[in-house]
Amino acid sequence: MAVLFSPFRVRDTNPEGWDLKMNFWTNAISRWCLQTRTVAFTLEDVRRAFLRRDGHQLPHPDCLVLVLSTMKRRGALMTDQELPVARNARSLGRSLLSWSVNSLLLKPLSVGWSLLTSSNAARADSADSGQYSSSSTTSSTSTPTSPQEEQPLASITAETKLFSRETLDLLVESVEGHLKGLTSTSSSPIKPGSCLRYHHFTAQLNKTLFAGRPLDEASFAVVIEVAEAKTGARLKTMTLDDGIRIVKISGESAAGSEAAINQTDISLIKLEATRELLEAEVDRLSEEADALREEARQALAGRSREKALLLLKRKKRLEAKITAKDTAIDNIEAIYQQVLDTHSATAITRALAYANAVLKQRSGVVLSDLEDTMTAIEDTMSDVAALSSEINRPLAPGDAGVELDAEEELDQMLKELESEKKEAVILDRLDRLKIADEELSSGEKEEGVAQTPKKQLADLQA
Repeated sequence: MAVLFSPFRVRDTNPEGWDLKMNFWTNAISRWCLQTRTVAFTLEDVRRAFLRRDGHQLPHPDCLVLVLSTMKRRGALMTDQELPVARNARSLGRSLLSWSVNSLLLKPLSVGWSLLTSSNAARADSADSGQYSSSSTTSSTSTPTSPQEEQPLASITAETKLFSRETLDLLVESVEGHLKGLTSTSSSPIKPGSCLRYHHFTAQLNKTLFAGRPLDEASFAVVIEVAEAKTGARLKTMTLDDGIRIVKISGESAAGSEAAINQTDISLIKLEATRELLEAEVDRLSEEADALREEARQALAGRSREKALLLLKRKKRLEAKITAKDTAIDNIEAIYQQVLDTHSATAITRALAYANAVLKQRSGVVLSDLEDTMTAIEDTMSDVAALSSEINRPLAPGDAGVELDAEEELDQMLKELESEKKEAVILDRLDRLKIADEELSSGEKEEGVAQTPKKQLADLQA
C-alpha cells in the first residue's frame, strides 16, 4: 500500500509496474465517483477519500496530480471550462482569451509535441518519465498511441475543480428520465408546471431519485446546469435579485411563456419565502413568551412580585408581536390564493378568447356577448388586484393595555399558587390524622383523647 501511495518513479525502471499502478488509481477514482455519486471534486477531496483506515497515511499529492492529469488527458475528467454548458461565471472577454490561447499557443504546442514524439518515441518516453519524477505535472505517461495521448498533461493544483464525465452523464440521464416520467396527478411537489425553490427541488430529488445516496451541493449544481442545457424548455432555473434561486418544470408540450419563469411564478415564490420567514419568527417569539411566563412564575413563588410583573409585561408585548405576525401570515395566505385565482382566471380567459377566435373563424358568427363577458372578467380582475393591496393592519395595544393584561394574569397566577398551598396543607393534615387514627385503633390512646383528631377531621371537612 505504501508503494501505491508514494509518487511515481521513472517509468523506464519498471514499465509494467508503472502501468499497473496508473491503472489501479484511474479505476479506483472512477469507481469512487460512481459509488459516491461525486461529480465535482478537488485534489484534496480525492486524498481524503482514500485515507487509510488507520488514519495515518494519505496518498502523496504528486502521485494523485499525475493520475488526475492523465485521466483528464484521456477524457475521463473535465475542468470548469470543458463542461457541456457555458458557466454563468464566464464572460465574453474570458471566452475570447480562451480561444486565443487555444488557437495560438496550445494547438501549436500540441502539434509540435506530436512531431517530436513520432520522430523519436523512445527518447520522448524517457524524457517524459524523467519529468514525472521531478514535477509530475507536465509530462506524458507512455508512448502516445492516440490523439488524446499526444496532448500535454494539464496542470493540476490543489484549487483545480475537476468533474467526472462518466458520473455526470449518468446522473444527468437519471434526472432527464425522472422529469420525463412526471405527471400532473403525482403527489410529489415536482410535477409539470410546478415552480419551486432550488433547495426544495434538490431536497425532493434526494428523497426520491437519489434516496440511496444523496448528492452533495456542488455535484447537484453541475448536474442541474447540464440537465437544463440538455432538456431545453423542460427545466428552467433563475436566480432572483434577493438571492432566491427557483426552478420550473414544464411538460413536453409547454413552450414560450408557459415554459419560461413568469412574474406569477416569481411572486408566488417570494410569498412562500416571506411566509416561512414569518412562521419561523412566530415560533421563536412563542418560545421566548413561554420562557418569560415560567420565569415570572418562579419569581412569584420567590415572593418577587415586581419582577414577575415586569416579566409578564414583556410576555404581553411578545404576544402582541406574535398576533401581528400571525395577521401578516394570514394576509400573505389570502394574497397567495388571490394570485393563484388570478393566474387561473387569466388562463381561462385566454382559453375562452382562443375558442372565441376559432368560432369566429370557422362559423363567421360574431360573439359579442362573449367579448362583453371577457371585458367584465378583466374589470373584475383589476378590482381584485386593487383590493389585494389593502390588507388589515392591526394596531399594537398600548402600554396601558399591556399593563392591565399583565396585572390580570399576575392575579390569576397568585390564585393558582394560593390554591396549591391550601391543597398541600390539607394533604399534610390528613396524613397526620391518619397516623393518629392508627395509634388510637391499637389502644394506645384513651377514649377522651381520641375525640380530638375526629373533631379536627370534622373541622377540615367543614
